Amino acid sequence: MAASPVVRLRDINKSYGSGAAKTHVLRNVSFDVEAGEFLALVGQSGSGKSTLLNIIGGLDQPDTGEVEVLGIDTIKAGDGARAKLRNQNIGFVFQAFNLMDHLTCLQNVTIPASFAHDAKDVVGRGRESLRRVGLSDFAKRFP
Repeated sequence: MAASPVVRLRDINKSYGSGAAKTHVLRNVSFDVEAGEFLALVGQSGSGKSTLLNIIGGLDQPDTGEVEVLGIDTIKAGDGARAKLRNQNIGFVFQAFNLMDHLTCLQNVTIPASFAHDAKDVVGRGRESLRRVGLSDFAKRFP
């Protein structure tokens, strides 16, 4: 039996505004992402890429459709369950970095891990994360 996809979307619809000002951003989006698979979302500004990623990450909800991430129905899950899923399994890199100016780069990187229940060696893991993306020399610098 095949493993379940890590991301499963069915008939996702999302719009903003109402009446004549209503803008449909996503219409009937359906796809699966299997473990180990890479996916690129490409499109013009305003085409719904960020909205789709926010829905997958549980930061936003679709108007209609089904969303499962790692077998969890993120629409039916509560805020706490979605927060736990994000904290333990999902990483976001925002266009506006959303860094805290009063913290070093290493401290900014380790913030999410410090909230995890399994917060073992947070600093070591943070240093390794910076190393993996070529930013080791910036660990003690401020953004």
